[in-house]
Amino acid sequence: MNKSRPFLLLAIAAACITAAITNPAIRGGSKVYEIRPQISIPEYQLYPLNTAVIFQQMLEQQKAIMDEGLAAVGSDLKTIADKLDLIDTRLTKLSDRLARIEDVLGLKSPQKVASDNNVAIQSACGGIDQNQIKPVLPADKK
Repeated sequence: MNKSRPFLLLAIAAACITAAITNPAIRGGSKVYEIRPQISIPEYQLYPLNTAVIFQQMLEQQKAIMDEGLAAVGSDLKTIADKLDLIDTRLTKLSDRLARIEDVLGLKSPQKVASDNNVAIQSACGGIDQNQIKPVLPADKK
C-alpha cells in the first residue's frame, strides 16, 4: 500500500492543479454579479387641490401672455391711427388747395359734375326714379 500511496497523492495533486487552472474563480477571472435593487417609488397622486392650483397658475400665465399681446396690438393701433390722422389732415389741406385752384380757373368740382350727370341721365330716361328700378336677380327668374 505504500507504493500506491505516492501515486494517490500525485493523482490528488494533479486533480487540484487541473481544477485551479480551469476554474476562472480561482484564477481571478472576471466575475458577474446580479444586483436587484428593492427601491419603491410612490405613485404620483393628483389631488383636487393640486389640480386647482395648477389650473390657476396656467390661467395666470395665459393672462400674462394675452396682456403682452394686447399691449403690442394697442401700440400698433395707436401708430396706425396717428398715421391715418396725418393722412387725413394732408388730404384736407390738399382738397382745400384744389378747391381754390378750381375757383381761380373757373372749373366745376368733380362732385358737381357727377350730380349734373345724374340729372342728365334721369331726364334722358323720362324722369324715372332710381328707387323704382328693381334689379332682376337669378333667383327671381323662372
